[in-house]
Amino acid sequence: MAESRGKNKNLVEAGNPRLLKKLVKNDTEYSLYLEYQMGYNRDNGTSIRKKESLSLYLLASPRTPIQRQQNKETLELAKKIRFEREQEFLDNREGYRLKKDVLSQEEIQKLMDTHYQFEKENVRNAFIFCLYTGMRFCDVKDLRYSNIDYANKLLRFEQDKTKGHSARSWVTIPLNDGLIHLVGMPKEGETKESLVFNLPSYESCCKSVKR
Repeated sequence: MAESRGKNKNLVEAGNPRLLKKLVKNDTEYSLYLEYQMGYNRDNGTSIRKKESLSLYLLASPRTPIQRQQNKETLELAKKIRFEREQEFLDNREGYRLKKDVLSQEEIQKLMDTHYQFEKENVRNAFIFCLYTGMRFCDVKDLRYSNIDYANKLLRFEQDKTKGHSARSWVTIPLNDGLIHLVGMPKEGETKESLVFNLPSYESCCKSVKR
């Protein structure tokens, strides 16, 4: 649960990591830093935390418009860094879980060979594409032919969850011949900006895959 400002006067922005400040230089400036919640020590019930200094500072009592603007820009930069670190932290934790739960090539092939009555080809193809590439539903539903570099067999797209917040939001994934075939080329009447899979809602896709 995110902490409120009332509980910690040094809290600038909640999350994991959270952005905090502390007075330095004879109480004339605030030093900004990140604090990560890494887990809990079961022996003594205390939190395991890690700190990261940002080497960014706010004037404790800005007096001029220039100083206030400087504080504003520094704070915006610190919040952007905090957001990027949070995404990296979440991705690393998700990646660790995926290493334990990832499907084998044989299991994926079995899914590809499995068909069922009244199956929706677009949903099935998108599901298989996600298995190979690790894409999220929010990204695959917006996938367009322009994201596919057919000549170099590469997929390039901007992740929805970090779009506009991180320089690392753009992802490049190599594609094999099978995936290129699965995607295909724009059909008659379509353009390179047409959706590849043209999927229904997330709930409908889940129902279709679970049949």
